[in-house]
Amino acid sequence: MGQDDPYMLTVVDYKTIKGDDKKTEIKEYYTISRKGLCHYINGKPTEFIPLRNWLRERQTYHQIKSLKFFTKFRKWKTLKMWKSNVIKHKTKTIQNALLDKYFLLNPIMRETLLTVRKNTYDMMETCRFIGFETSHQLTMSDSTFTLEQFKQLQDQYRNKVSGKIRSYSQACRKVVQSGYDKSLDILRKQNYVPQNDEQFGGNAPRDTGTNVFRTREIAYETLQFPDSMTYEKRSQLRKECSKFLRFSYLVDFLAMESLSNIYTLSVRDLISKLKSLESIDDFNVTFEANNKPPIRFDEPLFVIKLDCTFDQIPGEDMQTEDIPEFIPQPFGNSTVDDFHILYHAHLQEEKTEEQKQAEKPQGGKKGKVEDDSEEDETDGGTYDENKIYKRTVIPNISKHWIIKKPQLNTFHADIVKCIGEGLNAIQAFERWSRHNDMTQYVAVLEEWDDMVGEEWGHPESNYLNPSDWLDSAPLETFTGVVKNILEKAFERADRYIEKYFNKHLLTYWEDQQININIFKDEKLAHPGDTFQYTIAVLNMQKEQFQKDIPIESMQGLFKIDSLELKKKLEPLPAELLKSFDAFIQPMLRNRCKELKEWLQSSTAALKGATTNIDEFVKQSNSLKLIQKQLNKIKSKISLVGHIYNILDEYKIEVKKEDKQAYVVDIIQAQNLLEQAIHHAEEGAESKLDRFARDVQHILIPQLEKQIGALDGIIQDKKYIDAGLSLDQAIKELGECDEQCKKLEADAKKYRHYESTLGLPTSQFQSLEDLRNDLIFRYSMWKSTKEWIELTQSWIDGKFIDINTDEIKAKGEYYTKIVNRCSKGLPANQVLDELKDKVFSFKDTMPVVLALRNKNLKDYHWVQIKQEILKQDFEITETFTLRNLMDMKVGIYQEQIQEVATQATQEAVLDAQFNDIEQKWKALEFTCVNYKPENLRNKEVYVLTEIDELQAALDDFLASLNNILGSRYLKMLRKRAEKLQKDVLIAQETLDDWLQVQKNWIYLENIFASQDIKTKLKEENALFENVDKQFKAIMKKTNSQKQVHRASGLLDKFREYKETLNRIQKALESYLEEKRMAFPRFYFLSNDELLEILAKSQDFDAIQRNLKKCFEAIYRLEQPEEGARSVNGMISPEGEKIPFVKGVSTKEEVELWLMKVQDQMIESLKKRMKQGKVESETQERNHWLLNQPAQVVATISNLIWTYDTEQAINSMTDDSTALSKHYNLLYESLNGLTALVRGTLTPLQHKVIVALITQDVHARDIVDALTDENVSSISEFSWQQQLRYYMDENDLIIVRQVNAKLNYGYEYLGATTRLVITNLTDRCWMTITGALNIKLGAAPAGPAGTGKTESTKDLAKALGMFCVVFNCSDQIEYKMMGRLFSGLVQQGAWACLDEFNRIDIEVLSVIAQQLLTVRQALIRRDQQFIFVNPDKPINLKEEVGVFITMNPGYAGRTELPDNLKVLFRPVSMMIPDYKLIAEIMLQAERV
Repeated sequence: MGQDDPYMLTVVDYKTIKGDDKKTEIKEYYTISRKGLCHYINGKPTEFIPLRNWLRERQTYHQIKSLKFFTKFRKWKTLKMWKSNVIKHKTKTIQNALLDKYFLLNPIMRETLLTVRKNTYDMMETCRFIGFETSHQLTMSDSTFTLEQFKQLQDQYRNKVSGKIRSYSQACRKVVQSGYDKSLDILRKQNYVPQNDEQFGGNAPRDTGTNVFRTREIAYETLQFPDSMTYEKRSQLRKECSKFLRFSYLVDFLAMESLSNIYTLSVRDLISKLKSLESIDDFNVTFEANNKPPIRFDEPLFVIKLDCTFDQIPGEDMQTEDIPEFIPQPFGNSTVDDFHILYHAHLQEEKTEEQKQAEKPQGGKKGKVEDDSEEDETDGGTYDENKIYKRTVIPNISKHWIIKKPQLNTFHADIVKCIGEGLNAIQAFERWSRHNDMTQYVAVLEEWDDMVGEEWGHPESNYLNPSDWLDSAPLETFTGVVKNILEKAFERADRYIEKYFNKHLLTYWEDQQININIFKDEKLAHPGDTFQYTIAVLNMQKEQFQKDIPIESMQGLFKIDSLELKKKLEPLPAELLKSFDAFIQPMLRNRCKELKEWLQSSTAALKGATTNIDEFVKQSNSLKLIQKQLNKIKSKISLVGHIYNILDEYKIEVKKEDKQAYVVDIIQAQNLLEQAIHHAEEGAESKLDRFARDVQHILIPQLEKQIGALDGIIQDKKYIDAGLSLDQAIKELGECDEQCKKLEADAKKYRHYESTLGLPTSQFQSLEDLRNDLIFRYSMWKSTKEWIELTQSWIDGKFIDINTDEIKAKGEYYTKIVNRCSKGLPANQVLDELKDKVFSFKDTMPVVLALRNKNLKDYHWVQIKQEILKQDFEITETFTLRNLMDMKVGIYQEQIQEVATQATQEAVLDAQFNDIEQKWKALEFTCVNYKPENLRNKEVYVLTEIDELQAALDDFLASLNNILGSRYLKMLRKRAEKLQKDVLIAQETLDDWLQVQKNWIYLENIFASQDIKTKLKEENALFENVDKQFKAIMKKTNSQKQVHRASGLLDKFREYKETLNRIQKALESYLEEKRMAFPRFYFLSNDELLEILAKSQDFDAIQRNLKKCFEAIYRLEQPEEGARSVNGMISPEGEKIPFVKGVSTKEEVELWLMKVQDQMIESLKKRMKQGKVESETQERNHWLLNQPAQVVATISNLIWTYDTEQAINSMTDDSTALSKHYNLLYESLNGLTALVRGTLTPLQHKVIVALITQDVHARDIVDALTDENVSSISEFSWQQQLRYYMDENDLIIVRQVNAKLNYGYEYLGATTRLVITNLTDRCWMTITGALNIKLGAAPAGPAGTGKTESTKDLAKALGMFCVVFNCSDQIEYKMMGRLFSGLVQQGAWACLDEFNRIDIEVLSVIAQQLLTVRQALIRRDQQFIFVNPDKPINLKEEVGVFITMNPGYAGRTELPDNLKVLFRPVSMMIPDYKLIAEIMLQAERV
């Protein structure tokens, strides 16, 4: 019988059925006869089937088996059975695994686990390491803390929470240990019941040869199991211990979760508290301690104390404002509020000579004018109504002076520190998985047993640390939120300070500038008013400071305590008043004393009779001086009285004797002086003529005679004759000089007489000539003697004591004397000898100066002695200049000077080199904290102020090059070359250092993202290595900043640079893969793309960059806040279009954005189809206002195309068809104009305005067709228009002339449309024609002709994504290659604005790139090789590249011929502004 066919029988012999034994006996068989078949089983008949029936069954069976289902039935049945068996096996395996590892199925472990979970949950609910309530808190005011108090409170909370966590840890430990013990007790009972102690290792001898076995035996004994257990029982024990180990990890995980939640919830409680207080709007201000407001339930958390530094304020923060002159009544209307002490209290301005001359009246008396002038000055001057003072104001003076204690950074740092220390505080839960108590269970495990963790060993800490469970991003978010709250609170405090303190601080600043000494000066302008209003203003300020400066204010989060600040500011006005009180009375006393003394001395000077001319002149001069000063003295007397009255007015105590001295003594002395003046004037008139005659006829003639006699003596020729003795000449001429001085004194006195008596002043010219002649003769003889003495001292003096500077200076001095005497005296032998001596010694001076050069070294002297003078000598104490001159050094002057010059230049070079070397060793790097607000980068530094460092190195190299280029450099050459090499290495190191730093900063921000780290593991490992070493170098550099110490870092930085470059290449490759997955990423910069990839889970971060990837998707709509899917798109205008199908955002960002793009296209296709259908059934206005803007614009064009072609085709039967169609369009436009004037939403308004702009052009086209009597749609007048059709697949096709273009379905939102003119039509026709033959287009023309806008508007008309790219000479071919890669894969358009600004070399490469794209388009390739030969890219035929140019502009490049042929040119001229204005006005309902 066949296995698969029961009717397939085989004929066998009966012996075969029986077999040799029972094993070979056939159990089941059939016997057949003429009547039928008998079925035997185990040798017994079980069934008889008639032969006819069996044959029928057989036939039926084979017919059924031939059916398709049953032909494979056996295979299906076998597969199904196999699948069922596999499922059963897996189910059984999983069931066993669950029974083995799922603790909830184990009663003991379940109870233990639930108890542990309850404890950890209770711990999570009850433990917080940040709190705001003190143990002794009685009132709400106790909830406001200084920062130190808050830190102490948090210390208490941390200690408390650590204790509670330790108690929970102990409780969990006891529960777990109890569960383990119960499980082992059951195992002991099930597996083995010990009979005696020996079975636990009693006294039986043991083999100690194998330590491993002995250790294992001890482990069994520790758990109270005998070492004689069978392997099966040992396996059960190890299995149980492995379960304990897994359970211990689970306990740790539960505890770790609770600890991490404690941390998170504690920080959130803190942030919630800070936010709630910071959001409080109302606040109160307290000005007096006894007037504080009632305590509120929302008292501030922190106290800020205000203090003042009174630092110097930078000039750039000061401003000026104009204030007018202070003119009080009765001269003006100024009040005390208008008086500014710092500006209005000033000294009188000194009048220039021009002003004084201008004030003199023509023909007036000079004496009278002088008196008036003095009177004005004494009175303090008149008020100038036009005078303007520049008052200095400091709008932000509080920011310079007021210090908030603690400051923002301190608050932030301490709060963050509290958070960090809180993290340490909660590390009080013992780690159960690696606890010592677990060692006894781990010890029994074999190496092949499941130990869960890695190789067993003790961890660094026995306490759980939840740091690894906490993502760094939330940690940084917490600190960022805290800082943001604090910044807002501090900004609020700043506004409060500015409002309540700025005015008083400015007053205080001005009071500080007040110079009290001005008030003591007698030249004080308007002294009476100034004293009066100064005291009044200071009293007013004193009152304002007391009443208007607050002592505290509740500002939400902060209580601002300004009591100490008020104590500092308040005393100043009172101190100034006290200063006034301190100096005014002594000043008045001194002035009274001075006035009295002047009055008395003046009276005494005018008393007595004059008997000679000297007495008369003296009294006359005294009288004139007294008369000139008298008005001024009277004003001073009046001012003293006025000030005494002011003191009485303001109740300032004055001594009686001082006031009496003024009233009695001064007034009496003034009366006596006036009487003396009257008597002196009467006596002077009678004696004036007599004394005038004596001067003119006696005194002056006698003086002239004496001058002539002395001149005769001086002109004696013996004084220019060498025969006269040198000493005698000097003696006689000295006596003449004394006589001349006496005559000059008499001449001066007689001039004074003449001036006093009103006589003409004598010049005495003969006396001046006498003096000149005497000077020349006297200086000639005197200089001769001095020169002889000087040269004698130089020649015979010690050579080592010679002062070359003195010799040089004296030589120049006597040379000038010789030259002056040569001009003023006749030629004489005395002068010639002096000249010869001076000039002859001057000729030897260069050699003397050279040999006394202080820069001469030993090797220079060796050269002078051996090579030049060829004789040896020693410059000792006895060596003189005469010894040197005896060697005839003068003939070697040039050689000696050359050596001296060499020495001098070497000294100069040495000084320069030492200066460079000193600066080089002192040159330091400038390091700053990199991201100091980031706790992880707190100890990371970067270089800054690089320009100054590079400039210093360049200066060093330039100076060293100059030194090395000097011909005088000998001894310093090796040192200079070494230093030059060191500086060059430092410069190279700095260049590589900066490159590494730049790349590190760029990559550090990238690899801070966990997503990037995960996706670029190899590169992340390389970067972490460089990062670690770079930070270490920067930390060391910050502590050792000298540049010369960095000379050994060049090789390291070169290595780092290569590594970072390799990482950047890998990063570029990674970004390229992302861009190929979503080609719109090509239009983002690397930084923007990395931001998206690094924050792929941050939906808001991705949304910020959507507008750069899509034409008009501003945001994506989510079903609900925080949902991981999007179901629609929103335009910048607020238009919403739902997707056909929602898109999940759980995938990689490039994948779900690709699906968003697909849904954008599918949704627009659906809305276009639906819009066309609804346009046929709905009223037009209703349809317009309830469709998306893009659907309205496109379907309207579609309908217009259809209706216009219908009208054209009807022209053969009805010649007015186009006219009728035009009238319908005209009426439709009127309806739109009426609609736009109605009440519309901003979105609807934009839709209708764009449609009107479009329909006006459509109307004008129909008007032109009517004029041309077009009757066939194949005529060019119609074919040249942009026409819209919908094919059988409901896809929109756009045609123009021969071009057939697919509509792009790029979402455009409610965009505006360009006014279409004839120029626009020609431009569009060129572009579409170019696209039809796989070329680009090149609109060219002046600026403002619409080149770029026409291209962009055609893209809108075709629903294409168009990227506008502004070109410049900085463009590289790689940038363009990346742009083109994105365009061809996306099927987008690009408008390259001002294309001819790109360099010619780059244009040549661009030509080859575009040619490659065109050839692939012509071949209709799906993929082609573009930039990377190893990675073919996809190609979409909709791609288009267009360029705009401004030909003839400066800086523009002529395109290469191979690039020109790839673009069809079109010239753009000045647009029709009139037409544009008309259409825009019509569209905007004007």
